[in-house]
Amino acid sequence: MSKEMSTALEAAAQESEIITRMLVTIYAPNAISPIRFVANDNQDLTMPDGTVFSAASITRGDISSNTEGDKEQVSLTLSNKWEGWAAYLAENGKALKGCRCIIEDVFLDHLNEGAVWRFDGVLDDLGMTISEFTCKVTRSKVDYDQDGPNIDYGPTCQWAFGSARCKYTGTGGPCDQTLTSCDALGNVLNFQGHPSIPNEMVIRAT
Repeated sequence: MSKEMSTALEAAAQESEIITRMLVTIYAPNAISPIRFVANDNQDLTMPDGTVFSAASITRGDISSNTEGDKEQVSLTLSNKWEGWAAYLAENGKALKGCRCIIEDVFLDHLNEGAVWRFDGVLDDLGMTISEFTCKVTRSKVDYDQDGPNIDYGPTCQWAFGSARCKYTGTGGPCDQTLTSCDALGNVLNFQGHPSIPNEMVIRAT
């Protein structure tokens, strides 16, 4: 499923009569596969790849931001009339908090184009009654969970000699990881050091 609207879908969106449905995918714990819903009261939806979305009465709120502006939220209300979902909620409802939830839209006349991404976050503020399940899907606008390489600022190269980042595959060496040695080995393009930074800085008070 695509995350961006294709040219064909952009054209379809301009038509006077378009039929869309909201898709909700919940990556729930203790479930064999993701739980998938289509906002349709009486008919399941099967995508061209065979993925089945169960019919459910679903409403979606507008995207809103918290007071700090670092998170966005969308509210969802799902009917509990599907017995499988009601049974799952009875046993695992509390475990849904923090689970990933993806919201998409699909054009029924253009299923081959896939779905259009709308929102991706985690479930929060769960509420359950006999007739419905309510929640908020929350996503962080600033992702602090992405890993990045640690950078050392010094005159010598921070990559280990011959490593994947060093990329040196020749027979020369050893290398003292200075710019001069790296240049002599013909690997200066992969040099990751800062020669202008001194090894030590001594400050004396007079």
